[in-house]
Amino acid sequence: MLESDSKWNWKNELEESKEYLVIMKTKKELAKEIFEIIKQIHSYECFEFAIFELDSCNEDYLKWIEEETK
Repeated sequence: MLESDSKWNWKNELEESKEYLVIMKTKKELAKEIFEIIKQIHSYECFEFAIFELDSCNEDYLKWIEEETK
């Protein structure tokens, strides 16, 4: 988890706070479920939820991700 001092514009007001970047690895088909869980507990009305394709030439790693997300 990475911490940052962030500033942004929200509803015509300058906001400032500490924010935390959380990176998770999972399967694409679980993304919506994870988003809904985070949406229920996140304090922001509009939060960042970005998805990056997970690809690797390390087949053992990809198999491990598959097993861990069953």
